[in-house]
Amino acid sequence: LAAVIRDLCTLRPQEPGAWKGTLRTGIISSVTVLAASALFGPTIGAMALFGAMLAQWEVGRGLVARVKTALIVGATMTGSMALGVSVAHERLWVIPVLMAVIWLTSAGYYSFVLTRGPGPLHLFYAAAIGSYFGMFGDIGWHGVEMTAFSTAMTGAMTWLVLLPDPRRPERQIGR
Repeated sequence: LAAVIRDLCTLRPQEPGAWKGTLRTGIISSVTVLAASALFGPTIGAMALFGAMLAQWEVGRGLVARVKTALIVGATMTGSMALGVSVAHERLWVIPVLMAVIWLTSAGYYSFVLTRGPGPLHLFYAAAIGSYFGMFGDIGWHGVEMTAFSTAMTGAMTWLVLLPDPRRPERQIGR
């Protein structure tokens, strides 16, 4: 147990320049949540955090990989949340639908996507969160809208940062 705890708490050096990508990811996610909160109010805007996690995918990859992944993950995350909201009032369907989403997103991710990112967790958490929020009137559909908005905004900011030099992250890691 001591070895596991020590390993968990040990700081490991990152690759040179990796902190820049980490900082960029944090700034993009934070700006997305702040903008959504300013535009839609803090209650609904806080839901943007879910879509703002899109910045964690393909960190250190060039523009084309980031665009492709953002489109796939953003659409899947938004669709997964919409599915969860859709079945929220059909209590007998919630668990089977969530199980199907977990299986499909996990199988799909590990078969076809396999990107540098948090894995399929956010994709099936979206359905679970949607099925919870869907029980409270319109808040579930606001969550779907906010997920779509925040994944689009996060994706756009991620791409804008890479436009001047689309291959910069790959060159930095290759040093």
